[in-house]
Amino acid sequence: MLGGALGLRLKPVVGTLDAGPDRVGLVCRDAGTGTAVAVEAQLGESDRARLGALLSRAEAAGAPAAVWLAERLIPEHRAALGALNRIFRGAEGYFGVEMGLWRIGDSPLAPRFASVAEPAGWPQPEPRPRRGRYPRRILGGR
Repeated sequence: MLGGALGLRLKPVVGTLDAGPDRVGLVCRDAGTGTAVAVEAQLGESDRARLGALLSRAEAAGAPAAVWLAERLIPEHRAALGALNRIFRGAEGYFGVEMGLWRIGDSPLAPRFASVAEPAGWPQPEPRPRRGRYPRRILGGR
C-alpha cells in the first residue's frame, strides 16, 4: 500500500542492517528498478531526530531512496525533504508520506498513505476512482 502511494512496487528485504547505534528496521526494493528504499516510520508528528535517523539509515542501507512515514510531517520537515531533493537531483530521492486510518461506512479500519514530499518530476500514482460513500478519517493523515 505504501508503494502504491508513491508509484513504486515495494518488496520488503528480510533482516535488519547495522546503522551504528540504530538498526534499519525496514528496507525495501522497488520491484521495477531494484532500487533499495529505506523507510523510517514514526507515530505522531515529525521531529528532528527522525530526520537524522532517516539519513543515517538510508546511508547504512546503501539506499538512494528514503521514505519518512509519519502521521503528520510539519512544514519545516517537508521543506527539508524538498531541499534534499534539490541538492541530490538525479538520485532517487527523499519522500515524505503521511499515514492515517480511514473507515468507509462500517468496514474495518484501513491504512491511508498520502505523499506530501517527493523528488521533483516524480510520477504521481493514478488516483483510484471512488465508489459509494467517502471515507472518514479516523487517525492522522490529511
